[in-house]
Amino acid sequence: MKPVAGGACILIMELIHRDVVLPAQTLGELSRVLSAKSQRNPAGTRQAVLEWADCFFVADSTWACLQSALDLTVDHQLQL
Repeated sequence: MKPVAGGACILIMELIHRDVVLPAQTLGELSRVLSAKSQRNPAGTRQAVLEWADCFFVADSTWACLQSALDLTVDHQLQL
């Protein structure tokens, strides 16, 4: 996995991999950001997403997950 900038890199490296769950939708958003904003080519984008998926548990996104995420936006003033 390529390092990310700043303190986020340190945080990610300190995570215990078995304790991290990535919703599949998150990987889709990563793909969108890498393609659109970072202007990576499709092969590079796919490789980066697959590397994240190899490092952490990927959970299927469901309607219940989205509802919980919406609750977090209200309860903790987070962006979705």
